[in-house]
Amino acid sequence: DVLREEERWRVAGSSRLSRRQLATLRELWRWRDRSASDLNIPATRVLGDSMLVEIARRSPATSEDLFALRGLDRKLLRQGVDQIIGAVVTAQKMSEAELPSNERREDPSQVAVLAKLLSVAANGLAAEFRIDPALLATTSDLQALVRWRIAPDENESPSLLQGWRGEILGTPLLGILNGDRYVRVGSVSKANPLVFESLAEE
Repeated sequence: DVLREEERWRVAGSSRLSRRQLATLRELWRWRDRSASDLNIPATRVLGDSMLVEIARRSPATSEDLFALRGLDRKLLRQGVDQIIGAVVTAQKMSEAELPSNERREDPSQVAVLAKLLSVAANGLAAEFRIDPALLATTSDLQALVRWRIAPDENESPSLLQGWRGEILGTPLLGILNGDRYVRVGSVSKANPLVFESLAEE
């Protein structure tokens, strides 16, 4: 595991869900994570984040309700229908005390801006190293990195800087945040058209 679970299941779009729906999302995310591990594929290939949120929002009680959702791939989920409905049922049976909080983190405005900038850089590096971008860095990964860079004493050192991901992303992303590096277009014909250069080299 490269991240604590609490930082992983709150995918994009989850902030609009109720506490009960968030509990459903958490159970669905756990199912998707197990399925992806068993199949040895990225989790988003099992079920995309947006559909995960939509299922949590609708909380279907039957397979008919589930497959009534627009955009759902019937063939892909044929083996997981019972588990999905089971995840919904599990969340519905939870007590109020067991439900996750729906309080939103109040981030400084620059967190979103800088995370988007880092996302462009991370996607370029994913192309260069032939790694699925979702495995290299998620939006929450990049936001955590920015929060830590803004207030290192108030935030844990991000897991993004550890292990193989840190070896790929650490120097270029921290260089950008520190103002020591910039990104430019090297060649539009390459899989990774971006070039990271140090200001000290000029």
